[in-house]
Amino acid sequence: MKRISIFKNFNYNLVAVLVSNAVFAFGISILSRKLGPVAFGEVNSFIAFIAMFLPLIIHGSSTYYMREYSKNDNEEEIKRFFNYTLLLFILLTLVFSIFFTFSKMYEISMLAKIIYVILICFSQAIDLQWVYRAKEATQKIAICLSVTSVINLCLVLVFLPVMTPEIYLYLVGFTKVLNSVLIIIVEKSYRKYFTFIILSFTSILKFKPIKGFFPVLILSLSGLLNLVYIKSDLVMLSYFGFDLEAGYYSSAYTIITLVFIIRATLLSVLMPSLIKTYNKNIFDFQERLTVYLKVGATLGIIVTGLIYFSNELIVSILFGQLYLEAIPVLNILLIMNLIVFFNMGLSASLVAIGKDKEFLFATLLAATLNIVGNFIFIPYFNMYAAAITTLLSELTIIIMSLIILHQGIYDINIVKVFIKNIIQFCLFGFIAVFITVVEQQYLQDTLNVYILQIINSIIFVSIFMFLILISKKITKPEISLLMRVYK
Repeated sequence: MKRISIFKNFNYNLVAVLVSNAVFAFGISILSRKLGPVAFGEVNSFIAFIAMFLPLIIHGSSTYYMREYSKNDNEEEIKRFFNYTLLLFILLTLVFSIFFTFSKMYEISMLAKIIYVILICFSQAIDLQWVYRAKEATQKIAICLSVTSVINLCLVLVFLPVMTPEIYLYLVGFTKVLNSVLIIIVEKSYRKYFTFIILSFTSILKFKPIKGFFPVLILSLSGLLNLVYIKSDLVMLSYFGFDLEAGYYSSAYTIITLVFIIRATLLSVLMPSLIKTYNKNIFDFQERLTVYLKVGATLGIIVTGLIYFSNELIVSILFGQLYLEAIPVLNILLIMNLIVFFNMGLSASLVAIGKDKEFLFATLLAATLNIVGNFIFIPYFNMYAAAITTLLSELTIIIMSLIILHQGIYDINIVKVFIKNIIQFCLFGFIAVFITVVEQQYLQDTLNVYILQIINSIIFVSIFMFLILISKKITKPEISLLMRVYK
């Protein structure tokens, strides 16, 4: 694979994300109307429940082996990746199958639940996207993601007349596996990778030890805990009997999830070069970290402002008038979304410097805060409690990340670098919000609400970008850093 610049990698990934998000949004829009808030909330609660445990397969393994592969380009890391992920695939499939055999947690059919678990866990176990990201050559990921997204939409449309939660789960599981298989097939070494998969199953049956198992498990637990306090909201709303609110919350969080995909894509593109610079030159590391913080802040504020000023329009288009009750929760989650974007450079840095155990403790603290808060407050404040506890959990993560990095990197004042960049961008965001709100007061009685929201969004982004340009907070050398390939 030919290594390309961060900018080109991001562009390829952005195209794929836009295609997949557009297709996903259209499919969800159709599905939410077909099923209604209660059934829509249940199927998303089930998906969220399974998703909480998927980091045990893919999060730690992809992060750890990408970090090792970025250092030495050794394909043995790919073999070790399969050894770990396929073992976890087998274990999780067995655990979930036993659990759903005796549990009546969801009204979805037993067969659909088990088949979905098998498909989704296997798709994660053979997902080699991290290899392309480590090699900083993500064109093929973009192509595969776009193709499978379109296939998924076509299948949704074909089965729409008879759509049920069970059929939807089959379609999602199938397209996830298809995407992972395509990513392997489009690489020249695909035969070698399939051989690795077969050898890994053989190795598991012989109970051979897996190199790097415990470091990977620690990273996986961090990812698990992170998803626990994100996905457990839906599960707990259903558990306490707030099925309608679970539907509203699911619609709001679906919008945030679409944004998270952009953030996750950008993070995965930035991480390999951050790992390389940290291991070679600490000053190059600081330079890149500063740029990544600025990029994260810029995208976070733009996306948050766009959704906030057009929230009614977005909810109406995606889910219909029945879901407008989700807007207050969506606005709370938007603040959480902004914090997640601010934390992007910090999360990548923690991986780069190998602070896996410390990050596990941070996510454990955040997950505990979320779960305890949900158990105490959801019975009284339903979906609003879920949104606020998730926001507080993300604040905990960013504070702990700063503490860990400050103690782990002595040559750079991480806290100073972070605060200096984030506060300046937040100030520009507040100014843009203030001017947009003032403009809204003058126009709200004369324009249709949807037209007004479109105008507000355009004005907000224009003002924010204008302030960045005239202040030169993102310089030409920083832009060129994103354009060149790091050797």
